[in-house]
Amino acid sequence: MCSSDLGALAGVGGAGSIVPVPGSASSASSSEQRVGIRPLSRSGVKFEVSRVLFNPAADEYLAVAGYAQCHVFTLGPKGEVVDRLCVGPEEWPLDGMHGALLDVDWVPGRTGALSITVSAHVAVLDLAKSSVAPVLTVSLPPREGGGDGAPARIAASAFGFRKGVENRLLVLSEDGALYSHPVRDGDEGDVTIDESCRLVLPEVCRGRAGLSVHFSRAHGVALASFDGGATVLARLHPE
Repeated sequence: MCSSDLGALAGVGGAGSIVPVPGSASSASSSEQRVGIRPLSRSGVKFEVSRVLFNPAADEYLAVAGYAQCHVFTLGPKGEVVDRLCVGPEEWPLDGMHGALLDVDWVPGRTGALSITVSAHVAVLDLAKSSVAPVLTVSLPPREGGGDGAPARIAASAFGFRKGVENRLLVLSEDGALYSHPVRDGDEGDVTIDESCRLVLPEVCRGRAGLSVHFSRAHGVALASFDGGATVLARLHPE
C-alpha cells in the first residue's frame, strides 16, 4: 500500500483499489474512529503485484510492479485509471530470483523518471523518451573474492533525497555492502559504482547478507536491513 500527497491510497488486494483518505488526522478527539471508504477505482492487472508507488513529483502517476512486469498508471482527477504504460520488456527475463524485479522507485524531483532494480543493475528510464530503453544503468563493482571479475549482485536499492543535496542512489549488495552513488540530471550510459562510494557500516553488520534498503523522504533517513536482524539507520550528509 502507498499514499499520495493529495490524500489517496493505492493498495494491493484482489484487483487493487485507489481510495480517498478521510481527513481525521486533525480531529481533536482521541477516541478510535471508524470510517467507511469508497474506492475511487478498481483496476486489475495480469500479474502478481508486489509493489505500488505514487510519484511524489506527479501524483497522477502510479507505478504498479510485479516480479516480471511493471506498469505505470495515469490517474484522472477522480482517481480513475485513464492510461497504462508497460515499462521495460513485456516480460522481464526471469532466472529464479536473480531475474526478478527487486525494487521500483521514482527518481526524486523528476516527473517521468523511474528506476527498476534487478540483481545485475539498476535501470533508470526516462518515460518521456522511452518506456523500454533505459537512459542509465548502474552496476556494482566486482564482488570481493570473486576471481571472475563479475559485478556483485544487488539485493535492493532506493533513491535518497534531501533538499539542497544531489540525488543519491543507495544500493545494497547481496553480500551486505552498502553504496551511495550520486545521480545527476543528464547522467547516461552504463556506470559502475566506484568503490569509494562504499559506506562504512557498524561491525554488527559486517559479513551479513544484505536484505533491503528504504529511504524515508519525510524524515530524510535511510534504513538498511541485514540477515540476522541487524538494521542500520543513516542520514544523508549535505556534502
